[in-house]
Amino acid sequence: AFAAEPRPAPLLAVGYLAAAWGLPWLLGRVYFASAEGRLLLVKGLVVSGLACLPFSLIEGALGPVVYDAVYETHPFRADGAIRYLGFRPLGLFENGNQFGLWISLSALAALWLGIASGAARWRWAAAILVAMALAAQSIGAIALLALGAASLWAFGLVRPRLVATG
Repeated sequence: AFAAEPRPAPLLAVGYLAAAWGLPWLLGRVYFASAEGRLLLVKGLVVSGLACLPFSLIEGALGPVVYDAVYETHPFRADGAIRYLGFRPLGLFENGNQFGLWISLSALAALWLGIASGAARWRWAAAILVAMALAAQSIGAIALLALGAASLWAFGLVRPRLVATG
């Protein structure tokens, strides 16, 4: 609205954002509307987080190299990649912060499955994903993971609706 020559063109930018964010949201509302669909979504989140483990190990030690090997040099390759200890993985995500949020969300999903089902495989997945989230060193994502884990713990003590309202 304020740039003389906006790049990309406004309609192209709107189309990109609608396809990248709006379409997945709409499909999620359609496919995960039932309890079975939501359980499938949570399991899919856990599996997708575990699928990030190979490139997380590689990029944690070497820096962001997977995207470069598959496509070309990532435009935000160095944006926050160097962490206190090693590197934050990037994989095929748009940004390292996006990776940190995804892994933390996957860890929270695994924690919930471990609590809800009591199955050892989900507890192992939760342990691996929490370790991955901590290793990514994305402070905001770790804080959200801690808040979500505290909420899961509180849901066991108090009715979830009261905790969510609080």
